[in-house]
Amino acid sequence: MLFTEVECIKFLLRQGLALRGHVEDEGNLIQLLKLRETDVDGLSSWIKYGNYLSHDIINEICQIISLSIVRDLLKQVK
Repeated sequence: MLFTEVECIKFLLRQGLALRGHVEDEGNLIQLLKLRETDVDGLSSWIKYGNYLSHDIINEICQIISLSIVRDLLKQVK
């Protein structure tokens, strides 16, 4: 489930879209995860319980993704 969340976050970041909305359930990340419920077993209950969907965890995942991109760019420059 976490892999699916990271994939969705990467997609939204790549598109330059906001992850969260003014109302928690209306954010792009939650809506994209709900869309993926059809092809990922158990995702609906995972979303329901909010595992790894807190603001702090999402921000940490975004930071890890950005650090990974910076490292890749530095490798290309060297």
